[in-house]
Amino acid sequence: MSAEIDLLARQHAPQVLAEALRLARSKAVEVLSERLVNAIIAEALKPYRPPQLESADKGLCVYAITRECEIKLPALRTAVSPRLIAHDGVGAVVADVDLAQFTNLEADPVEDSALATLAREHDAVVRAVFEHEPVLPLRFGTVVTGEQAALDLLRERREEALTWLDRVAGHCEWGVRVESPVPPETSSEGLSGTEYLRHRQSALSRDQDQAKAAQSMHDKLQRQATDAACREQRPHTLLDAAYLVPQDNETSFRDSVTRLSEPLERLGATVHTTGPWPPYSFTRIELAVQQ
Repeated sequence: MSAEIDLLARQHAPQVLAEALRLARSKAVEVLSERLVNAIIAEALKPYRPPQLESADKGLCVYAITRECEIKLPALRTAVSPRLIAHDGVGAVVADVDLAQFTNLEADPVEDSALATLAREHDAVVRAVFEHEPVLPLRFGTVVTGEQAALDLLRERREEALTWLDRVAGHCEWGVRVESPVPPETSSEGLSGTEYLRHRQSALSRDQDQAKAAQSMHDKLQRQATDAACREQRPHTLLDAAYLVPQDNETSFRDSVTRLSEPLERLGATVHTTGPWPPYSFTRIELAVQQ
């Protein structure tokens, strides 16, 4: 019996070692990815402030860029009523704010937290503009020194802003995320080496089929969109993309998502769709105020 055990050990040791190394790498990537995601979120939540605002108590929050127009904007709990500051055909939606409310915000807010309230109000302002005019949403917490700084921003970036406003006019953003289930731990207990390898090959084949189906979905959806943006994927995420879709093509786009989801769901993946949104993922204009 001892000899048989030694023989089995020699036969299976390389497989076990290779599998242990693969699992260790996967776990390391997952842990590191989670830490990186938290760091990125924390960085993204830091409000933009020019140097003059670092020691100031009040500033002007800039929510979005749009065309010069008359528009009804929502009342806010965290700031005075927002207004439009205009220059030569373009406008910045702004509100006077107390800068203290943008400090020490938690990266993972609960429903009634300060961050959740500020984020909802930011989105409400952007959506109010989006309902009537093309809009370039700005990063949450973009704050400048005052009206003159906002006007300088519009003056310096007017042509660039008008180009992007023309591009997103008549469009909305849709998000599609495809996730694969977390695979159960594979135990070799009671399995022969051949059975274990067959099981692993079956799981690998399923993963490959899911990845191909997700890529096929993305290829077909982006052909129905004016632009597409893929976000960095987290573990077990096969696709995380935003699509800039013409509003007169939304029904066809949604139907395509439903149809393309079916083979993925048969393979065990889950498809999440969000939208329509203002074009948050497609505002590529640099709006930092140079002072």
